Amino acid sequence: MKQVYQSDIKHFWIQTATGKQFFVENPCPEDVEAEDIAHSLPKICRYAGHCIEFYSVGEHSVIVADELMRRHNDFELARAGLMHDAPEGYLTDLPSPIKKLCRDYQRLEGKTGSAIERRFDLKYSLDDDRIRRVDFDVFLAEKNQIMKYPWEVPGEPADVKMQCLSPEDAKEYLFEAMKRYKFL
Repeated sequence: MKQVYQSDIKHFWIQTATGKQFFVENPCPEDVEAEDIAHSLPKICRYAGHCIEFYSVGEHSVIVADELMRRHNDFELARAGLMHDAPEGYLTDLPSPIKKLCRDYQRLEGKTGSAIERRFDLKYSLDDDRIRRVDFDVFLAEKNQIMKYPWEVPGEPADVKMQCLSPEDAKEYLFEAMKRYKFL
């Protein structure tokens, strides 16, 4: 493990819900826990909170995984889909236009994603094109269902329904999906 001086510690790591130190510059697979992801993602609202009801990254992740399973009937692909936004459980969510402007965030997100892929021995990358396609199609459904002023974006929305679960219910929803997809 990299030497970190006491005066610098607060700048390099976060404490997770399970009490681990997660080093954002050098994430290790052994520091990734499904329980931490299941705890954090349901509390993070998508779209910087600008949706008509609370809608969590945790609920979104389950919808993406289940839609991948429905479309591709590939358990391993759906597993990776469930984790496609898991780096946000450690780094938080940024809306896409902001994320594209933050190169350091993108770099940290890539490192965290790699640690998550290794930790759970995922067979597919979190950036797999099929995951990105379903994520986009789910986004199209979200903009129509949970945004007060949906904007025009070409494409066919996924045939999914957002429930806008509370953080507590979204945590249970994600926890059950993590069991179903063999993370817990």
